[in-house]
Amino acid sequence: VVGLFIPAAIGLSVFFSLGQKPHDILTAIKSKRIIALAALPQQLKVLKDHIIDYFSLDRERSVKIYEKYKKKKWWIRYIRFIPFHIRIGVSFLGIISGGAHIKEEVDEFYRTMAFGFFQGYGLTETAPLLAVFDPSKNKAGSVGNFLDSKNIKIEDGELYVRGGYVTPGYYG
Repeated sequence: VVGLFIPAAIGLSVFFSLGQKPHDILTAIKSKRIIALAALPQQLKVLKDHIIDYFSLDRERSVKIYEKYKKKKWWIRYIRFIPFHIRIGVSFLGIISGGAHIKEEVDEFYRTMAFGFFQGYGLTETAPLLAVFDPSKNKAGSVGNFLDSKNIKIEDGELYVRGGYVTPGYYG
């Protein structure tokens, strides 16, 4: 959905990187002027760790700036971190993730650095999306709002889904 259908539906190109190392991804983002990255949560964690190391964001001064701007509005964070965005690639605006739970500190890092961060949630047995995270409405760590609240419910800590997008033959 994220890697093929949505870009095709809105007339965007898709680039699949042969290299999966964080440096390869950052190089592709800048050289190909990539707008958004679709990646699994673990890939985003590895990329975050690489960015922190590569750009020395773990130094005391950088940590203080990060903490100071963490709760500021998006546009204020973006202005403050423009030099960082220039080094990453000015066209790079956001991240789309799914496939597993994303750790809150990974979500928080990309949001603090003023990237749009969207997360989809679904189940193997559903095709393919049940909820979408909207950074302007949902708290970090949330899977977001259900797309079809009439056919989805949480009861006693269990997720119940019914409808045409549940795999036929799935029992129990």
